[in-house]
Amino acid sequence: MPITLNPEGKKAVLSIDAGGARGILPVMSLVKLEEATGQKCHDLFDFVAGTSVGAMIAGAVAVGDLAAGEMVELYDRFVSTILKIDYFALVFRHMFRFLFDKAKLRELLYHYFGDVTLGQLDRAILIPVKDMHRAETIFFVNRGPGAPICDDFPLAQVVEASISAPVFFEPYGDAVDGGVGTFGNVCYTATVEAMEYLRYDDLNWKDDNILHLSFGTGMSSKSLPRGAVRYWLPWQWPLWLLNEAMEEASDTSIRLTLRHYRDRMDFRRYQVSLSDDVVKSELGVEIPPGLSSNKLRLSSSKPEQVKLMKDIGAAFAKNLDFALTGEQLIQNPPPGYGGCPYPSRLPPLDTQRLKDMFAGEDTTGG
Repeated sequence: MPITLNPEGKKAVLSIDAGGARGILPVMSLVKLEEATGQKCHDLFDFVAGTSVGAMIAGAVAVGDLAAGEMVELYDRFVSTILKIDYFALVFRHMFRFLFDKAKLRELLYHYFGDVTLGQLDRAILIPVKDMHRAETIFFVNRGPGAPICDDFPLAQVVEASISAPVFFEPYGDAVDGGVGTFGNVCYTATVEAMEYLRYDDLNWKDDNILHLSFGTGMSSKSLPRGAVRYWLPWQWPLWLLNEAMEEASDTSIRLTLRHYRDRMDFRRYQVSLSDDVVKSELGVEIPPGLSSNKLRLSSSKPEQVKLMKDIGAAFAKNLDFALTGEQLIQNPPPGYGGCPYPSRLPPLDTQRLKDMFAGEDTTGG
């Protein structure tokens, strides 16, 4: 029997993180949400927000033509035809500046979104885009005070700009991925928009009348063996620093949302842990030899990687109870949960473990 996601009829927000190929993880949860409610996501939410691949998913929800199951097909086309290195284009067209050619991405977006503009959408939307000229993140919206300067922009164009991750894709003019900086997880920005600005158009956007569902694109385990970094070589740092910056920005967005708005709305965070041990023991997903769920990246587009992500996403979604409030979700986390506050899965902190952090250093000062 279908559940009622929002029995009190609150204003409903959907936000989806950036994540490249890992965007299939929240899509699988949206499939389960539609199965559980018997409604399309378009009909469940009043306001959608997303960054990068999250912007593509949010755009599909806002347009309303696609059910979540059809978003899986959209995702498959994204990873199979776009996240593939075109060596001719890489060498002769892009001169080694970008890994992937955007021509097919543009075709894909216009196929699904057509020429619809932000102002023509019947759902509020927010999509971050980084303007390299201004060194500023621009939030494209179609409601509230910012709408008049954004309404005429085609959704396909804004989504393409938000997806244009440096190194992976050529910038859209001076515009690059909205996740460059601190907005790969857009839940805090979407919350501020809902709580502080949408009320300019509709006074029902107010305290205790907002339900916010935030979907992540997988949490990798960041724990390293004690002492390992003391022996790293210079070229081992850059990728780790990039991944850490993205994870830290996502964590901060969650913590700010909870700190400032936890008592003013029902905030529900859905995030799956990608730790190999958790995926195998809690979700019961078999990891093929040679693969690691913890090493799934933004560009993990090989068929075996995509299948693993779909299996993880489906196994996690299977146990989601969308009737639980945000507080109930934290108190009763489903298997594989990596939500908020994030389960550390590490021993509790104590004085000795703080001392272990400094182990091997000369503390005599001489």
